[in-house]
Amino acid sequence: MVVENRSGAAGAIGTEAVVRAAPDGQTWLLTFDSHAVLPALLPNLPFNLTRDLDPVMLIGGAPYVIAFPARPALPGPRRAGGGGEAGAGRGLLRLEPATARSAT
Repeated sequence: MVVENRSGAAGAIGTEAVVRAAPDGQTWLLTFDSHAVLPALLPNLPFNLTRDLDPVMLIGGAPYVIAFPARPALPGPRRAGGGGEAGAGRGLLRLEPATARSAT
């Protein structure tokens, strides 16, 4: 097995490479939640996710956790970081405090 990591554009670069590959079962795409929002973020995608790709299986799920440094809260806005512009984690970080809900 050869792994070729083509990152960038919220997964669109790697996805396009898979879409353009020969449909012989030799090229696979491992992707994350960003695919759910790709068409909204990048309306001119050179592929159609539902037409050009066949889902095979869900291989796992991941909980999201919001954590803060172990020190007293400082006044003012908080800085936040998340993996990838299109991921669910980034969307969760953009929630207004009034709409955020505890997982407990």
